[in-house]
Amino acid sequence: MNKVYVGMSADLIHPVHLNILNEAAKLGEVTVGLLTDKAIASYKRLPYLEYEQRKVVLENLKSVKEVLAHLIKEKSLIFNKYHDSDNSKRVYEFIDNV
Repeated sequence: MNKVYVGMSADLIHPVHLNILNEAAKLGEVTVGLLTDKAIASYKRLPYLEYEQRKVVLENLKSVKEVLAHLIKEKSLIFNKYHDSDNSKRVYEFIDNV
């Protein structure tokens, strides 16, 4: 089975997050690289939910196999570059090939 890595901050989960994770799960087992509070604070405001709270939420989604701490934001920029794209297929193919 393919492994798909999706980097995100996932501060407040919304339908776009769910769509991304569900579509990624169609490609294989999803591992979320969850940005730590420190990583998020390096480029924007602190998240509303602390890292452990965000991790619990993600771990309870059926589309997510594993959640790992993502310590720096650079890798997430690969994902975020296409986050707002209307062409969601392009997002997941790009993630799959990273």
